[in-house]
Amino acid sequence: MIQYRAAHISDYDPLCLLLDEIDALHREARPRTYRKPEGPVRERKYIEDILADSDHLMFLAADDGGLVGILHVSIQQAKDIPLMVPRSFAYIECIVVAETHKRRGIGSRLLEEAERWATSKGAKTIELGVLEFNQSAITFYHRAGFNTESRRMSKHLFA
Repeated sequence: MIQYRAAHISDYDPLCLLLDEIDALHREARPRTYRKPEGPVRERKYIEDILADSDHLMFLAADDGGLVGILHVSIQQAKDIPLMVPRSFAYIECIVVAETHKRRGIGSRLLEEAERWATSKGAKTIELGVLEFNQSAITFYHRAGFNTESRRMSKHLFA
């Protein structure tokens, strides 16, 4: 049975193992952008800072075998410029479900928790970024009610 709960610093090692799954997917698809770090996939202080910040939530899914899902969401503010409507929104920094546990509703449950938390923080929207190569994630997000509102493009320059 899957258990859902907020992360603790004692989750650091299994959290890094699961984050490396999603990192490996990105390294393989975009080697010009992503690389394998020489040390841990996330510094311990980085995780400690997230856990200590009330504008961040790191929520986990675990079963008897260990950690099987992670969601990191933060509350952000729109840029303070005349063009922008002042607003607070939630941003999904990261979501990952272990390959062995996909298509069991874990990702959906993690998103539901993010939405509940974001609403409790006064956010009116929840946003995320996803790379074009990750079609399975794009499909998942569309099914969860997300719509594409912008596109970031790049062009490689060869010298």
